[in-house]
Amino acid sequence: MRKSVISSLLALAALGWLFDWGTPLSDRYTAYYAGCPGEVHQGLPPPPPSFAEPACEGHFGHDDFRVSLAGQFVVRRPAGSPLSPSDRFQSCVVWDRKNWSCLADDGRMYRVVDGDFTADPAIPERAYLSKPSWWLARAISLIVR
Repeated sequence: MRKSVISSLLALAALGWLFDWGTPLSDRYTAYYAGCPGEVHQGLPPPPPSFAEPACEGHFGHDDFRVSLAGQFVVRRPAGSPLSPSDRFQSCVVWDRKNWSCLADDGRMYRVVDGDFTADPAIPERAYLSKPSWWLARAISLIVR
């Protein structure tokens, strides 16, 4: 009985992490992407990366965002990069961490609607994925290599 309760709690925690359920007070959002750096898709959303192509080794990354409901701003932290003044978006409408939109200094509109991230116009070398899809694509790219 005790082992089944512990197993159930661990399974629930793993599902919560995988699907980013978070907590009601959390102010962090992560956007996951895959793509081939340097590829240009003529302004169209990029196709999913072809992991069998030697030219594209399936570049995976994520951008972390800190969302402020009270201040109506969002701070972007590209993974592995230092913060710059352009990473703080002031022109924002924030409902919660999974529903917001901001106009950045570069003229691009960043949106999260029901947890789905988009950038408009699209960032040519990136395809944004849900967290489970991102992990699955990473696993497939490791197998194909």
